[in-house]
Parts: sequence; structure tokens; C-alpha cells
Amino acid sequence: MKTGSENRMFRMSELKVVYNPRMDQRKQPMIKDSDTAYRVLMEVWNLDTLWYKEDMLAIYLNIENRVIGFAKIASGSMDCTLADVRIIYAIALKVCATGVIVAHNHPSGNLNASNADKMLTAKIKNAGELLDIRLLDHLIVTGNGYLSFTDKGLM
Repeated sequence: MKTGSENRMFRMSELKVVYNPRMDQRKQPMIKDSDTAYRVLMEVWNLDTLWYKEDMLAIYLNIENRVIGFAKIASGSMDCTLADVRIIYAIALKVCATGVIVAHNHPSGNLNASNADKMLTAKIKNAGELLDIRLLDHLIVTGNGYLSFTDKGLM
């Protein structure tokens, strides 16, 4: 006679989700505006690559807009980077974020949003709405300043 485990046709991995913040969130920066977001980003951005290749980072926020942490989402070439929306929100879900700010740099120093930048922002925002995770802003950053999609009414 076969036991229950011998009758199983498939074996699969058990998935576990664990979130254990290492820092007191009350001591983390609170993002109140685009200027604060830019200053936080400049603290974590690899400034050695800011002027020669595009990267995309995301800042993850709790319900009080305090920083949970950040993640590098994509790394690209001199004039483009391909960001995967699934990665942005997979991380957000894992860390129980209720808000996200994404940012990418323009090595050229150009602070204008391209059509591709606008389309990506809309895609990220729409995905977040399905998950009840707010996309608070998308910043284009350079060593000399930033453009905030929220401040410019591009969201």
C-alpha cells in the first residue's frame, strides 16, 4: 500500500516571505517633497557612474513616507536603461512598502523627460494602483539637479 507522499506527482518548493527591518523606522528620513527625495538619493547613488551610464533606483516608503530602504532596479548604457516594473513591485511587496519613488539619471545632464520616460512612469504608476502601492514621484537626476514628475505635473 502506498503512503500519501508516494502518491504525489509533483514536488515543489515552499515559498516563504520574511520581512525583518534592521533599523528603527522612526529614525529613518521622512520624504516630504522632491527635494528631500533628491537629497536621499544622492546619499545612496554611485556618484562614480552618475555622469556616464544610466541607472534606475527605487526608494521604498512606509505609510508615514519614511524610508524603508532603496534598491538598484536597473543599470544601462550612456543613454538608456530598461526597468522591469515587476522587480520594482516585487521588492515593494517583500518589504511591505506603501509608497515608492523611482529615479533614473541622465548622464548628459539634460533634465527633460523623454516620451519613453513618461510612458515608463505611467506604466509604473498603473501597476502600483493595482497593488495599492502609491508611486509618489519619478525623479530624473543629474549631478546638478533634478526634475520631479510630480512637481511638473507629469504624473
